[in-house]
Amino acid sequence: MPASPSGAHGQPLARSRGTDECGRIPACHRPAHQRARHRVGSRAPELRRAPQGSAAARDALHLRAVPAQFRRLRRRPPPARLSYARAAPRWLAADGGGVGRTASRRLLALCLLGSLSAHAASPVWAIRGAHNTVYLAGSVHLLPAEDAVLPQGFDRAYADSSKLVMELDLGKLDPLEAAGWMIEHAALPAGTTLRGMLGEQRYSRVSAAAAELGAPIELLDGQAPWAVGVELADLEFLHQGFDPEQGVEQQLVRRTHADGKPTAGLETLGEELGSLEALASEDQMRFLDQTVSELKRSQEELEEVLRAWRRGDAATLSRLLAREFRSFPALYRPLVTMRNQRWLPQVEQLLREDRNAFVVVGALHLVGDGGLLELLRKDGFTAQQLN
Repeated sequence: MPASPSGAHGQPLARSRGTDECGRIPACHRPAHQRARHRVGSRAPELRRAPQGSAAARDALHLRAVPAQFRRLRRRPPPARLSYARAAPRWLAADGGGVGRTASRRLLALCLLGSLSAHAASPVWAIRGAHNTVYLAGSVHLLPAEDAVLPQGFDRAYADSSKLVMELDLGKLDPLEAAGWMIEHAALPAGTTLRGMLGEQRYSRVSAAAAELGAPIELLDGQAPWAVGVELADLEFLHQGFDPEQGVEQQLVRRTHADGKPTAGLETLGEELGSLEALASEDQMRFLDQTVSELKRSQEELEEVLRAWRRGDAATLSRLLAREFRSFPALYRPLVTMRNQRWLPQVEQLLREDRNAFVVVGALHLVGDGGLLELLRKDGFTAQQLN
């Protein structure tokens, strides 16, 4: 297997370990109850310079990039109205990527990623290098099964690029590795329970929410609060009709497999999900509280969010989601700002190459202060939005 392309300062693009690197999961790491393209050249007609005076979304939707079927910690009955065939294989995510899948503003801010201009346009941008073009797209890591066609711009960017780069290299992600990471890192220490951490009142609210989604609290009691929030969010999105197999990255990865196009990742599984694990206990519990309180987001509001993403309507996305996520800086910094800083040298290395690349990340990573588009502009690169 060829080596991963190197980033600035010799930093390679992250790549998942293969199955042969994954050993058996020691019992001590299990929860207690489970032991025993060719450059663009002159400006293409689809390209236009982004209007400098337009309102830009400070945030947008961001679903974690890791599919949920890779994150499952244990077998469990499917939630009500979902078959085993639909409930069993799903993304670990993070994408998503990020954080949990809940129908809340904050969880959507962690899950679905929107576009970047207040004008109707594609959530795909073209950045010129000296000899190539890197396309940078804002992703929605999950899409409704009945409306999974990708917005304009994605097909052109994919066809014009020699490789696909995502937050995680989903083309090589090993489900066993992902499941093992979750088992080891999401489990509470021996002698610690979710009930003990949350207290009776909090625990009762979480238990009721879990039961309503078809996940008995006993199956979650050995997990850290951040992991429980992610699990509940996954289930709620499934109830809302989102399909992890129809997310942007999943659709593009299937194309790469058919076309023989290489894939790469900007970070490892541990780096992505570790952003949640590293949250202080109080922030984890706050994350869980808000997940539970906002689970029942209306179907109409979810549809409005998706319409805004497809149109590139950042003003609407910002109104719906940005304020909620910005109010949680303890979560925003590790999940967005710090990851952008880690990814920037790798994107700039791609811009020094001779062939085009298509980079797909949650759109929240593209916009606002500290967003990748701003960081690239500061370093002298020009971004043009596909329409």
